Amino acid sequence: MLKVHLNYLEAAALAIILYYLGMWLKNRIRCLRDFFIPEAVIGGLIFAIAKFALYQFGLCKIDFDNILQMFFMSMFFTSVGFAGKASFVRKGGQRLIKLGILVSVLIILQNVWGIVIAMFMGQHPLLGIAAGSMPMVGGHGSAGVFGPILEDMGIKGAMASSMAMATFGLIMGGLIGGPLAGSLVSRYKLHGVSPDCAIYEMATGDHCETCQENEPEEKELQLVSTPSRFMRAMALLLVCMGIGSIVCDIGEHYKVFLPPYAGGICIAALLRNLESHNPKDILYIPTKEILALADIGLNIFLSMALMSLNLWQLKGLFGPLAAIAVVQMLLMAIFTYFIVFKVLGKSYEAAVMVAGICGFGLGAVPTAMANMQSLTNRCGPAPLAYLLVPIVGSLADGINATIIVLFVNLLK
Repeated sequence: MLKVHLNYLEAAALAIILYYLGMWLKNRIRCLRDFFIPEAVIGGLIFAIAKFALYQFGLCKIDFDNILQMFFMSMFFTSVGFAGKASFVRKGGQRLIKLGILVSVLIILQNVWGIVIAMFMGQHPLLGIAAGSMPMVGGHGSAGVFGPILEDMGIKGAMASSMAMATFGLIMGGLIGGPLAGSLVSRYKLHGVSPDCAIYEMATGDHCETCQENEPEEKELQLVSTPSRFMRAMALLLVCMGIGSIVCDIGEHYKVFLPPYAGGICIAALLRNLESHNPKDILYIPTKEILALADIGLNIFLSMALMSLNLWQLKGLFGPLAAIAVVQMLLMAIFTYFIVFKVLGKSYEAAVMVAGICGFGLGAVPTAMANMQSLTNRCGPAPLAYLLVPIVGSLADGINATIIVLFVNLLK
């Protein structure tokens, strides 16, 4: 069998081509747009399937140098740390705290059920993590980060299993969120606030304070990007990544498992809370440019992660994965319908948040926003849900990573 090895530059070039292939297909196939399947996932999976076919027919085996994959992964997750502003926590008050606790409980349940089913079917318990919150709440990003780590621990097929579950989650999160929330709205005869209502009660503070709090960032997003602003953004990311790697090395020295991006997130969050809004200050953070670099990092990282899948490693795992997938979907439906809705107050806002949690709890934040939009377009606005769900969705990756680390250290 012919063996082909691509160096890091060739792998990056292929990843870009596959990303644009995915974009081209997404623009022409409606279901890909409706389910918010990322372009990088589309292109990467197509290549992974083609690579699998070549391997199965004994024609060719392709592998890659993943140095740049790790770099872009670290760049993306470090950028997430810049969203960790302390003022976000004050905006939603008690309901934001409740929502964060509910998501944490959901993450734990997803992992517990995954572990139980994996062990029942004769698999290593860490395979349950690979089909638990790692791909469900974490999506393709966390699957691409933790999958190789589990593979290094001897869990064969962890990467492919996790990526397959993440794709399943994107689809199911978009399918069950709207119907579940819609049934709650019909059953309890709920409706949204009046479109003319510009001020609504917050758990703490009022709308005007929130607007003032956001004003510097909103003005910043209107600034024109320049090479110097992109240079500052890239410099901040690289510094956070570098110092963050030292943090991870210290953790490794003391036998504490940390994902490779954990230190970068912490340093970025620290800088975010020390930031200045004066562009001339050293602690000024160009948010728009960091978001642009984060998008670049995520797309290249995902494309490289997906195209490097070895689908032949899924042999013998289809049964356990199918069983775990069905249980994860049922768990999400029961948890959100009977627990989340009740804890959040049995209100219209709570119903809309059910749709959102189904979206990012099985898929991704864009799926959550699509679920909520489909409901509010018909039943009225839900301003609090639109505020809280994206905040919790952005923080969920950090909560999820922490819980995954705890489970991995317990089961390794």
